[in-house]
Amino acid sequence: MGRRPSGTLPAMRWHKPTNTARITIGGKVHSLGRWGSAEAQDRFDTLVAAFIASGRRNVDAGLAVIGRRVAPVPPREVA
Repeated sequence: MGRRPSGTLPAMRWHKPTNTARITIGGKVHSLGRWGSAEAQDRFDTLVAAFIASGRRNVDAGLAVIGRRVAPVPPREVA
């Protein structure tokens, strides 16, 4: 299995043993909830929006940009 072509978005995948939806962004697997549920689709949309908002680099930074929190973003220290 090779890499995705540049510019493509991550896809939602079905994890059959647990019947959950998952997405992998930046090598990190995010569990979205029960496969086919509205909750899973909402979390997927939020993570993809954060991925795009961060310039396709860091989901956590993108979540801070779009004002949603799926995973905690550590506070930055001001020097």
